[in-house]
Amino acid sequence: MMMAVLSIATLLPAVEARAASGPSSSATAPVTHVVRAGDSPFGIAQRYGITVEALRKANKLTPTSVLQPGQKLVVPGVSVPAKLPARLPGDVRSTPSRLRLVPAFQKEAARYGVPADLLMAVAYTESGWRADALSAVGAVGIGQLMPDTARWVARDLIGVPSLDARVPEDNIRMSARFLKFLLDRYPKNLRYALAAYFEGSLTIAGKGPSRAAQRYARIVLERRPMFTF
Repeated sequence: MMMAVLSIATLLPAVEARAASGPSSSATAPVTHVVRAGDSPFGIAQRYGITVEALRKANKLTPTSVLQPGQKLVVPGVSVPAKLPARLPGDVRSTPSRLRLVPAFQKEAARYGVPADLLMAVAYTESGWRADALSAVGAVGIGQLMPDTARWVARDLIGVPSLDARVPEDNIRMSARFLKFLLDRYPKNLRYALAAYFEGSLTIAGKGPSRAAQRYARIVLERRPMFTF
């Protein structure tokens, strides 16, 4: 069956229609870009991580071609999952590199038995799903794992010391396993588990969650519906 080309600007409505017919979570759809005022071939190519030459070739553009607002350009070599949560935040929805993380969240959530929507909400609250995120205290990547925590999770909880928190898929796996550890530690208090993700299990056990940690847990739970299929 021929796959429809999806525009990032109108991706979710098209995906919802596709989801009704039951696609697998691994199905992908190619992407188009709708030109906006001020767009240039260089800027568009940079946004999607492709070369200007590839963009021009796919759309039969010449070096002197003038882009018009509303013009649709095929983005070669870029695809996103065809099945996505309907209420994804706008910054995720408009960024293919982040949209492509959805299957990894689903995979690792299933591997460790945590709700995928909760894992995605935690990661979004931590980093906005930015793989290059680095906090002032040294927390790394999508799940904002501290280096010592990442090493402990990889070595002791997962048994794969080579996992690298700077690699998106590895970071998501470690974040999922760490969240599972905290959910098991606080099986009857989801807010405590989330607060412990934010400021550490030992701190929560000793003093209870701070106001900042309570606020963090509340924000994650408020955002959770945004990641529900």
